[in-house]
Amino acid sequence: MTRAPGRGGARRQASSLAMSLGSKPWPWWAAAWVVAGAFVLRALAARGDLWLDEIFTLTAMSSLHSPVEIVTALHHENNHLLYSLLLWILRPFDSEWVYRLPAAAAGAGSVALGAWIAAADGQARAHDKGGAPARAVIAAILLGASYLLVHYGSEARGYSLAVFFSLAALAAAHRSGFRPGSRWAWVYAPALALALLSHALAIHAVAGGLAWSLVRWRRAGLSFGPLALSGLRWHALPVATAVALYVGFLRGVMGAGGNPDPVLSVLGRTVAYASGLPLGLGAGGLLALGLASIAACLLPPLRSQDDSWIFYLTAALASPLAFQLLLPRTVLFERYFVLTATLALVVLARGFAALWTFSGAGKAATVILLAASVAGNVPRIVRLLVEQRGQYSAALARIAEVGPGPVVTVSGDHDFRNGLVVEYYASRVERSNRIVWVPPGTWRGVGPDWFLVHRFESEGPPPPAFVDTADNVYRLDREYLSAPLSGWRWFTFRRADRTAAPP
Repeated sequence: MTRAPGRGGARRQASSLAMSLGSKPWPWWAAAWVVAGAFVLRALAARGDLWLDEIFTLTAMSSLHSPVEIVTALHHENNHLLYSLLLWILRPFDSEWVYRLPAAAAGAGSVALGAWIAAADGQARAHDKGGAPARAVIAAILLGASYLLVHYGSEARGYSLAVFFSLAALAAAHRSGFRPGSRWAWVYAPALALALLSHALAIHAVAGGLAWSLVRWRRAGLSFGPLALSGLRWHALPVATAVALYVGFLRGVMGAGGNPDPVLSVLGRTVAYASGLPLGLGAGGLLALGLASIAACLLPPLRSQDDSWIFYLTAALASPLAFQLLLPRTVLFERYFVLTATLALVVLARGFAALWTFSGAGKAATVILLAASVAGNVPRIVRLLVEQRGQYSAALARIAEVGPGPVVTVSGDHDFRNGLVVEYYASRVERSNRIVWVPPGTWRGVGPDWFLVHRFESEGPPPPAFVDTADNVYRLDREYLSAPLSGWRWFTFRRADRTAAPP
């Protein structure tokens, strides 16, 4: 009988695998293959129905006459300017997958940029001059397999673009070291401006770049004139974009609704979905473990001449904390911390890459940590590929097929959330019947033919039957699943005959 290896055997297997992987230099094409795999994964995750926020943007744009009105007329938090412009351009395709394709490309680009940043890590290069491709592969695996990045890197919203352009600016800063006369400033400044136009969360990258560059220039002993000129060269465009964005757009936008959730719970889930850690560790445990890991990975740069830790500490921790304290939000979502999580993963990738450069034990530890991260993320990614962000068109196709009658009336437990989705997909399902949305609570006597109940990931299912205020009996027909973070499960209830016994 063959026995499964114990803990000691598992460690020896990991060490043997690590030594074989590290016995010869890795080719650069290995990193390229991982990045290509990250794009395929995001392109697959981009399939399926749009969810509420994506639908809201597309529906709102249908009343606009020109793309200029994206800025002047569509004052809502769901309007991510640069991505809204892309949606305007892509509208003739009328394809959910095409709408999400720019996000998938930007998501894969973020993986490539994170891998480049890890490969160019000066601290790691000092220990292992031939391991840049290996560091790139390690970073690409960690970033490419993150469920949080796969999810928001395949959604028709601005988060993926904001992360991509922020990392492009960070790569330019790493490449140039913020040298006052470097031509990389012409990459850094426009990249951050585009990141801000993609989503305002890129302001954290602006803050990180300001802090890092000021420390660099102070150490260089720049006098006031060269210091001011360097500041204008590197930061004038991003800062001006941030000010214009706030004054001309953000100051008057309507906020998105949602269910209030404690900030600790949101941050804990963000750590879990970004890293692959189990949610069972609890919000406090997840956040503590995440912060401890980041601190451990920042220690080597703190002890060396590598002062890039200033950027990561500012952009991933200090700036988000300051904004939360100064402009507290009662409704928080994991997506508001996607840039923070990405930068934290870049720090972890650099830490893993540095660990790889040491002894065989370091290589074995890197293999184990990477395998644990991938193993934690894979079930969530599989669920996203299968359940997607909801199965609204399938539910409505079923409702239209069952009927009854040429006109099928549908209502639900939330007028805006359910109503907007129903109205968007009702005209898209193949049917012989016409689906009509009925606002909740607007009927007396016989109620709508169907009633929709939506539930988020943390909420339990509704009872299998209920009676409304007009004594209509509704019984559960089917449940339609949804992966975490965006969208929701739908429970479709069909109105029973009034002569049927109540539940």
